[in-house]
Amino acid sequence: MTDETDRWGRVRRGNMAADRFTQIRNALFRDPRLSFKAKGVFGLISTHRDGYGITPDTIAAASTDGVSAVKTALRELERYGYLTRERERRPDGTLGTSTYFITDQPETDPETLPEPQNPRSEPEGDYPPVDKPPVDNRLHKKNNNPKNTNEQNTSAPAARSAPDGRRPPAVPSARARSGCAAPEPPHPPPRTTTRPRSVRWVVTALPPQLRRTLPDRLPASLTDAVTAALEQGRTPDQLAARIERRWNHHGHAARFHAGQITRPVGVAVALVRPGECPDPRCEDGHNIDTGAACPRCEERRADRRRATDAPSTAAAVPRQRNSAPAALTVARYPECPGNYGLCGRPMPVDSTLCPECATQQAREAV
Repeated sequence: MTDETDRWGRVRRGNMAADRFTQIRNALFRDPRLSFKAKGVFGLISTHRDGYGITPDTIAAASTDGVSAVKTALRELERYGYLTRERERRPDGTLGTSTYFITDQPETDPETLPEPQNPRSEPEGDYPPVDKPPVDNRLHKKNNNPKNTNEQNTSAPAARSAPDGRRPPAVPSARARSGCAAPEPPHPPPRTTTRPRSVRWVVTALPPQLRRTLPDRLPASLTDAVTAALEQGRTPDQLAARIERRWNHHGHAARFHAGQITRPVGVAVALVRPGECPDPRCEDGHNIDTGAACPRCEERRADRRRATDAPSTAAAVPRQRNSAPAALTVARYPECPGNYGLCGRPMPVDSTLCPECATQQAREAV
């Protein structure tokens, strides 16, 4: 006799209409700590089934944002517990690849967060209310008795003219002396808590391998560099792009993996600090708004090129008078790409930086 269980086998879940919809907790979208970009990336990842692998490149391919912006959103989700990371350990003890998981139920429940307080105080009126009216403006009880009225009229001037010993003598204001309205003193800007939060956000955008080597208490030099970059008009996302660009294209990543960085704080400061160009919209030789080459950086590069070419030209003139073939042997050295592409000094053919920039880079790494 055939067993009933063997005849039926195992029932598996098939294609369901619910697979075409995504259900996400409302608290995630109402979390004031998350940007709309992070919420959108979370929503896109949630549209895939459990176990489906997705990378920042595939997320960027499905949107108009770049890979850098997607990584910034993923770091934001990880910071607030919506993205968790598990890293496997190989049998030999070394760390393997990392696997990320999303959840709309972080350890810190966004519904239990305190209500955000308005950091700015309400404006005060010119005549704030008081508990008791002042003596000069005290209201009198209406009295139609002619005798009392005459006594009040007789004593009123004396009462008004009598000085109040509790108050200093009145000094005429600038408005009264000049006959015109004097400008009001400027009020100090309201203090907010967004600046420290933005500084911490930018620090989390540093490369993870570099961030792990930093001290637990952030040095003042790093926070000052981030604050200066923010006050120059950069957004945290723009500073995150600056960090990634300088880390990969200015040789810091290669020197880190080669074990040549002994002062990680100096490297972190170099990744976020503003450039040397006086134009506040210049971003490492290009305009942050248009992407065009910065004209001031071009002028500085041309000035340095002329300054370095002048001695070699003057030294080559006597040799040209003595022998023409000797002048043809003067070699043209390549320009140094250091100082974020603004150096322009000649450097040896077999070198990557001029001596000045190499010394500066070694000083930052030590």
